[in-house]
Order: sequence, then C-alpha cells, then structure tokens
Amino acid sequence: EAEVEGPLEFLPNLPQGWRWMNAETACCRVVDCHNKTAPYAESGIRLLRTTNIRDGKLVLDDARYVSEETYKFWSRRCPPEPGDVLFTREAPMGEAALIPPGMKVCMGQRMMLLRANKEVLSPEYLLLAVQAPYVRKYAEHVAVGSGVLHMRVGDVERLPIPVPPINEQAQTVSAVRHAFS
Repeated sequence: EAEVEGPLEFLPNLPQGWRWMNAETACCRVVDCHNKTAPYAESGIRLLRTTNIRDGKLVLDDARYVSEETYKFWSRRCPPEPGDVLFTREAPMGEAALIPPGMKVCMGQRMMLLRANKEVLSPEYLLLAVQAPYVRKYAEHVAVGSGVLHMRVGDVERLPIPVPPINEQAQTVSAVRHAFS
C-alpha cells in the first residue's frame, strides 16, 4: 500500500477497517490524456472534453466527434472503457464522471482516466471518493498555475482515496444514490 504523500492534515481519520490509498495504488490504471486538441470529425466516436464532465455526470450537449483513426491514436495508451472514471485536471479542476455501459468515448485534453482495481474498489465508489470534499481540498493544496489553476499528472496519481471493504463500498454507493434520489 502506498501512503498519501505530504502534510495533509485535512484528511479525516477513517473508520476501523478502512485505509487511505492513493489513486495510483487503488486503481489498476491511471492514465493521462493526449495533451493536444483532437481534430474533430462530423461524426464518429464521441470526444469528451472537460466541459462534458460536471457534478459526477457526463453532460452530452455540444457533441464533438473524432474519426476511428484519431481515436486509436489518442487512446493508444489506454482506450477508455465503460466503468472508467474520467477526472479533469483543469478547466475546471477536479470534476469526475463515470463512463456508462455501452459508450465508446475518446478522452479530450486536460483529463485523466482512473480505472478501479476491482479487487480494491468498485468504479461507482471510486467516482464518489474522488468527488469528496477532501479531494477538493487536496486539489486546492496541490494546484499550480498563475492564470488557470491545474493539477499535475503526479498529483492526480496521488489523489487520496479512502478505501473501505468492498461490501461497505456497495452500501455507501446505495446510500448516496438513495439520498440524491
């Protein structure tokens, strides 16, 4: 297990049986996007940009597309899959959404893919964890930039994730869904 680095006094104590892990340890993949604007196509595979990720959901207005060739090049390190969490590093910083079943997408710039290690985390719980207030505080703590604040790739890899046992993750996801319904 990797420790969350640095003086992070704002991280709360966890219940017995829970542990802090960083994203790189809790996930089987943490992958940065291709850091250029993808060339748009009239149709094809949906390109998700940071403006498409708000409040834990994908906002699919203002559709942009890329060709299959662009998708293959932009996704060569790790093609996004349903169940992956997309996390924005900038513009705005710290937004996240889950790729839904049956959706093939291409990641735009300034975002990262977090693929839960399903032996440790459920994708739904990972989404909730990276939206928690302490992650916002962490983002503010590590943000850099003089014009637009952003997180570096390594800072996203070190996102603090509270990891409860899997059965408690399912209960947490269910309770949050119920609270917001």
